Amino acid sequence: MLLKKNQLQTFYLKIQIMKKVVLLFSIAFLSFTPYPNDEIKIINNDTPILVKEIINYKDDKQYVDKITYNGNKIVSQNNADGFIINYTYTGDLITKIEAFEYKGKPYFTQHYTYVNGKIDTSTFTMHSNFYHKTEIKYTHNADGTVSYNNFTTLPSGEKQPNARGGKYTFNNGNLIKEESLYEGRETVITYEYDTKNNVFRNVLGFNLLLDRITCSVNNVTKLTSKFSDIESMTTTYVYKYDSDDFPKEEIKTDVYETSTYTKKISYRY
Repeated sequence: MLLKKNQLQTFYLKIQIMKKVVLLFSIAFLSFTPYPNDEIKIINNDTPILVKEIINYKDDKQYVDKITYNGNKIVSQNNADGFIINYTYTGDLITKIEAFEYKGKPYFTQHYTYVNGKIDTSTFTMHSNFYHKTEIKYTHNADGTVSYNNFTTLPSGEKQPNARGGKYTFNNGNLIKEESLYEGRETVITYEYDTKNNVFRNVLGFNLLLDRITCSVNNVTKLTSKFSDIESMTTTYVYKYDSDDFPKEEIKTDVYETSTYTKKISYRY
């Protein structure tokens, strides 16, 4: 059965909200160890290329998000709408991400644990409007895929499965497929890539945070979402690159049936 139009719009909105959160901290790679030095793209002898500003365009206006670093460790992202993301490292591993709304109101907190240099759990706590706590448990399979299951923590402290789980498949450092099941509805997302440098490629520790495409090695050019093997939604990306093969402009287009959503983003390093 196809989604009704209002259901699709709600589903689409949820995807966009999650992508905005994911854009700030979620990464997927085949290798789960930090980059060898020869894979880090540098400007001169020892300076990694790091994105400092993300410019979103809407209604002929520009909204600039500013990112700060300590070396190649990300410290914070300050969004044009007052939304702030702070990052905490333990050694070279990102172990906590905190998000704050306007005037410093807590929005969410994300904690990560690792085993043998690979992510083991991700615990997400939502503070704004309604409180909930969700833990993702990862299993690193022998074939290189990574399976995950979600658990919701009840007020009593008991963990219960929340009917969502799935599996990630990688190739050459890029997430190429995500299979998930939520409340009996199966979703398969496939990804295609170019051969250029991803915007966040040099941010230390991002390659260990399993989720989506934001900081894979290369840039996604096409994303296809299929719902229960019937419906599909396609997102395409077109880039302009600088002399170091990093994106300086991105045009993203979401298409479902007759509905099209287009967004422009620019990057400054």
